[in-house]
Amino acid sequence: MVLGGGLLGAAIARQLAPQGPVVVCSRNPRSHPGLWRRLDDTVEFSAGQKVFIALGPAPAESGVQLWGELLPRLLERLDRAGSTVQICGPAGGGEPGIDHFVRVTAGRRVLRLPPLFGKEDMVIWPIIRRLREGEGVRVRRGLPATFPLWVEDAARAAIAGGQGTVRGPDRWEAAEILDLLVLRFGGSWGFRLFALRTAGERRMETQVQGEDDWPDRLGERLSLESWLDHLPGSRRAR
Repeated sequence: MVLGGGLLGAAIARQLAPQGPVVVCSRNPRSHPGLWRRLDDTVEFSAGQKVFIALGPAPAESGVQLWGELLPRLLERLDRAGSTVQICGPAGGGEPGIDHFVRVTAGRRVLRLPPLFGKEDMVIWPIIRRLREGEGVRVRRGLPATFPLWVEDAARAAIAGGQGTVRGPDRWEAAEILDLLVLRFGGSWGFRLFALRTAGERRMETQVQGEDDWPDRLGERLSLESWLDHLPGSRRAR
């Protein structure tokens, strides 16, 4: 069972589906491999059941309610049922939602992750879509550098029982990513004159913290540049 049907939860479900039935529980219905159920208090857990927790807020949503209220209730129920739990969540600290996540999961097996990229992610994918449509992109100044990780690699680490903090293979400044996207898909980007930080951006600023505990047994991670090269669309000039 996967709790969370967003980017990471969907990737975990895709990789687990060939091994047997998968149930994805999330707050909003989406198309996933296996059965979808609404994540509420009627979901039942059982002893020995493997449960992956991959809950994350929307970009403009605070993580306080999700990680500070919903997550502890779920963990209490899972403990009572005797389920085997793999928790996935954000790296870093010093942001209210993430601090709740750290407090609630203290002493448990946790895989802590940087911002993830992949098809339909909430940061890079909307920019790609706009560039493909010939639109200019405007972003806030001061966006943080990050070590973005391909979501399928994050799912591999979760299924393998990874713990600690993992990163993507490369550090990227926001401007470097935007330059790469424009080179790959055309269009242009620039800075907004005035823009407030979103809740998602505040979380990203903390997610560069921590060491890289990527398990060597899982092999290489896909780089952002390699992933972009495999997407359909305009090719980069060589």
